[in-house]
Amino acid sequence: MSEIFLAHSENSFGKSHALKDHLRGVEERVTNWACTDKLKKSLVLAALLHDFGKYLDKFQRYLRGKGSSVPHARWGALLAKLLRSTDVSFAVDGHHARLPDFNKWEYEHTFHDDAINRQVEELFKRFIVDTGLTDKNILDLTNSGVEAGREWDINTRYIFSCLTDADWLDTEKHFSLEKSQRREHRILDATTAICLVDSELNRLFDDSKSINELRAKALQQALKKATLPTGFFSLNLPTGLGKTLTSFRWALEHAKANKLERIIIVLPYTNIIDQTAQRLKAILGQDSVLEHHSSYIFKSDDKDQDDQQKFACENWDFPIILTTSVQFFETLFSNHAGKCRKLHNIAKSVVILDEVQTLPKSIVLPTLDMLQDMQDFMDTSFVFCTATMPAFEKRDSFSGIENIVELADNPADLFGRTQRVRYSFLNGLRQANKALLLENLQVQPSSTLVIANTKRLVLELYKEAASWQGWDAVYHLSTGMCPHHRKKIISKINAIVKDKSKKILVFSTQLVEAGVDLDFPCVFRELAPLESIIQAAGRCNREGLLPEGIVTLFRLDEAKFPDNFYKTQSGVVATLLAAAPDCLYTYETFQRYYAQIMGLYVDPQPVTQQREKQDFATTSAMYRIISNNTQPVFVWNYDEDSRKLYETLRAKERKKLPLSRDEFRAMQQYSVQVYDTDLFKSEGSWEQAYSGLLIWNGEYSAHTGLHVLPQNADGIIM
Repeated sequence: MSEIFLAHSENSFGKSHALKDHLRGVEERVTNWACTDKLKKSLVLAALLHDFGKYLDKFQRYLRGKGSSVPHARWGALLAKLLRSTDVSFAVDGHHARLPDFNKWEYEHTFHDDAINRQVEELFKRFIVDTGLTDKNILDLTNSGVEAGREWDINTRYIFSCLTDADWLDTEKHFSLEKSQRREHRILDATTAICLVDSELNRLFDDSKSINELRAKALQQALKKATLPTGFFSLNLPTGLGKTLTSFRWALEHAKANKLERIIIVLPYTNIIDQTAQRLKAILGQDSVLEHHSSYIFKSDDKDQDDQQKFACENWDFPIILTTSVQFFETLFSNHAGKCRKLHNIAKSVVILDEVQTLPKSIVLPTLDMLQDMQDFMDTSFVFCTATMPAFEKRDSFSGIENIVELADNPADLFGRTQRVRYSFLNGLRQANKALLLENLQVQPSSTLVIANTKRLVLELYKEAASWQGWDAVYHLSTGMCPHHRKKIISKINAIVKDKSKKILVFSTQLVEAGVDLDFPCVFRELAPLESIIQAAGRCNREGLLPEGIVTLFRLDEAKFPDNFYKTQSGVVATLLAAAPDCLYTYETFQRYYAQIMGLYVDPQPVTQQREKQDFATTSAMYRIISNNTQPVFVWNYDEDSRKLYETLRAKERKKLPLSRDEFRAMQQYSVQVYDTDLFKSEGSWEQAYSGLLIWNGEYSAHTGLHVLPQNADGIIM
């Protein structure tokens, strides 16, 4: 009787997992995910070789409880390299950890002595006998295709993703059959979803508002282009014209026409995800949308539904997904097996990128390179949704995307017909002091929203105005406040501002500019890049209920900016306004503005070059949406729920137990991102728990949040 080789030890039922069965199980899964016949060969080879090293005697003894574990991924990677399948070699090498850089891979998978060569030959004999394959079967799976460059990079990432996911799923089936059976592979039912969305749109458009006529017109224009082949698209609509539902309705039609499998909506801020998810769930059903971001808490009454969604967060096997820019884009560039596991499920999808211009300018070019590579390779459509002109098409000074199809027939006409505000300039947009700004704010006759560029200025203005008479309430908003706190304040603001008998004053950073449905008759905006000014104007007279709203731009002396690029863009806007004060009313202004600034987009760290050099670890380290010089700090004494979480944390700490993922997510709702420099300055106000989590013991204001020294602008939140 031939020897039985094991892939995994006994499960709770006392059953071992035969290695040949595991290899075939992984093969069956990856075969279903192949985009091309050539890729199918590489995927099958990766599946068959990924645990090739488990044929080692030492590993078999370990699985039978007679020794310690030894690394096994190296051996399959060695054989794949010998077979000239470098993409498979990289994927096999990293399938339990991370994709390496080329030099590390080259060194570790070179036959340094004859003993290693003989060991590979012996393992291959065992592999052939155990699986029933032949030398020819394996050689037929090899290829000498693209060996370097961006095409090779995305090919390898895709193989790595498929292999990692299939390996984990098949292993899970052995060790946790119940969990495996509770996973639900749901198929996008575009036809049913279209009916439900159309019903909601008909309800929304069923009145005589001129704004609804324009919303319906924009939707019909977009739907006429839904049957186009997969590619790059933009939906360029003014704020308040229904980008969310229009883009989603188009995506459903496009997915149906092109037999695409899922819709992924990528949003820059978690507060927008909350709003969008609530809206889509109200239309499609509470279990229809997968929310995936760091602070989402699964709290359904149906535990099975919660579990299914938790499982789907691991690999995005779900028909409709809402996620953050951080989750999405860092997945594309990561070398980590856990993150890359999701990548293959972006294939054959419609990806809606909302306000993607919020990405840090230093990573725009490598991001566009990656999206183009994915579109070519994975048959995925990307839709750029924005309230300003799409910035990312190819132009003389900018190596962008060559063909982007605009879904609105005549954006200039739509922008012209939805002009709901009048712009004015404080002090003629010449530099003014803070006292002049405060004087003008104090005499405003109606509710007013003030948006400044830095947390410090927002806090200073709020403190000056907090005790003013004649206002029903004065509020402060910034990411110095934990997410739970911000949501509560935004909810209060929304409720009060609708009451025309009341007058409130709100000071905020730019966190309110994208997707927060505030509607003020008057908005003051510090000089900023054009897209920020347009977004700020979108919080003014949003529903067009007033003859016009008033947006006042101001420019302070000694103004601070989030970074130099932001400052430069603001300077370009000042120059445009000085030459033509009325230019904010014309769509052509966007064209002139982007023509000037796109040449400034540079890649200071050549991420794409690292991809071309096959340096996965370096690429992952370089590509960051959020800088690593901030840390989350848990504000434990905020309310009763946060105090209960703190008690849980301390109880687990006493037992030296880690926090669960759900507990950590719950704590994110009460956490504030703090810069390392500010942590240093506030030493003594915080401590580090056993889990590594930072706990805030200092002052936390019910009005302004965590008290450190805020200087920077609010950025993208994971």
